[in-house]
Amino acid sequence: MKNILKNSVAISIAFTIANTQLVASTSHCNANENVVFSCSTGKKVVSVCASKNINSKNGYLQYRFGKLGAPEALIPSNPESFRSAVNVFEDMTTSVITFKNGQFSYEILRQMMHVNSDIYLNISNKGKSIATLTCKEDSLLIDNVDKFDFKKIGIRVEN
Repeated sequence: MKNILKNSVAISIAFTIANTQLVASTSHCNANENVVFSCSTGKKVVSVCASKNINSKNGYLQYRFGKLGAPEALIPSNPESFRSAVNVFEDMTTSVITFKNGQFSYEILRQMMHVNSDIYLNISNKGKSIATLTCKEDSLLIDNVDKFDFKKIGIRVEN
């Protein structure tokens, strides 16, 4: 019985370590965060990370973009102020999560009209698109947006 318990604990620890390494190798989120979304655009990765304790009063949500291990954009810079920086739009075929930083907007656009949804990242300045990137099909995509309850954390969701 003791050996079974020891083996169960060892297996549980191994899965935790493997999951932590997978999150670290595919997103900018750390092991103490939930990965809401992450994908590769080639040499760079975009991730949306949320604290594990997030609710309508506490926690944080943050957009991170750049090379793994060295994100160059953290929106908002103070992640606890995310409620004033994030907008969400959802309908039957599209969802858009927008992070605002001054005149700049960083959008994750998910179009679910195909078997494999198309995902684009759009960066705009004063409403004018300045860059559009596509999530690479062969990348390790982590997409938990549909499971994440934006309303529950105090973000208005438009339809």
